[in-house]
Amino acid sequence: TRALDVAPITALVAAPDGSVWAGSHVGLFHGGRPGEAWLRYKEEGTANLSLPDNVVDALARGTGGAIWVGTPSATAVVEADEAHPREFSFLGRRGGVLLDAAPLGGGTLLATSVGLMWLPALAHEAEGGLREIFSDESVGARLLGDADAGTPEALRGDAPTRLLADGRTVWLASRRGLWTVGGVPEAP
Repeated sequence: TRALDVAPITALVAAPDGSVWAGSHVGLFHGGRPGEAWLRYKEEGTANLSLPDNVVDALARGTGGAIWVGTPSATAVVEADEAHPREFSFLGRRGGVLLDAAPLGGGTLLATSVGLMWLPALAHEAEGGLREIFSDESVGARLLGDADAGTPEALRGDAPTRLLADGRTVWLASRRGLWTVGGVPEAP
């Protein structure tokens, strides 16, 4: 059964409530439950359903049911209790974009183009209005070095492009293969 008449679909993620998030080259779609209309988030969309870019490269579920959206121009996150995406121009340091995310402990582990990043739960926008998440900000974000993540020698210098956190095991995928790592960060 055709559920959504949009192609190509570039990313998919299931939400805890049984709905689906689908990324494409014409925006982000949320829905998929029987009898429910699909919501479309897009560049130049309405104030509550806008994205920084129509091209969605990555989707990932973060802590608390948050959906992380990676686009070529910025990263957005839709918190489980909010409909309006929050946008961040950079992650980790200038030029850092989202590749993948996974809930871990009391925060979210982010695979960015500049490396792994640990991010505790975000404050609500009214409390900070963050536009960039750098490792030296007071939000507790931390860019993880090889020693922090227990990165194997063969993976050093090759930023992970995908990740999966399953309990205390973290799986990292890169151009060089698939690895499990230890020494993942504890919640601050």
